[in-house]
Amino acid sequence: MPGPSLTWSAFASSPKDAVQVLQSGRVLAMVTERMDESLVVAAHFLNWSLADVVFTNRRKHLSSHPRPESWPPNAIRTLNRTLLDRGEHLVYEVANHMLDNRIRGLEEKGVHFEAELALLRDLRTRVTEVGGGSSPLSSEYN
Repeated sequence: MPGPSLTWSAFASSPKDAVQVLQSGRVLAMVTERMDESLVVAAHFLNWSLADVVFTNRRKHLSSHPRPESWPPNAIRTLNRTLLDRGEHLVYEVANHMLDNRIRGLEEKGVHFEAELALLRDLRTRVTEVGGGSSPLSSEYN
């Protein structure tokens, strides 16, 4: 059975090299669990408007996979150990750190980050409503 992919291998030859690439600022790492924050930062990184990075996902929660809260403790330990051993956890931590640094940098330049984050979420709600306001899924991002 194949193991998990090595995310860092898409742009580096090792976790250490991936950390150097992330820290160089040449690339922008998007953190899935912090997608809204990542999108606001991406808009500034790319010199785009917030409207350019709005997305909707009307197919959320279709997976029948069990939620992590219901996983056996030994499976969680194995997964965590694998993520550490393969360098994924290190790259994830650095990506989060770099995202935090980019947010701080924007705020230091006078960007009202929380206001832009709220605006992005408002734009997404509006786009979702326009795309099918009567759908029960249209309120999933509120």
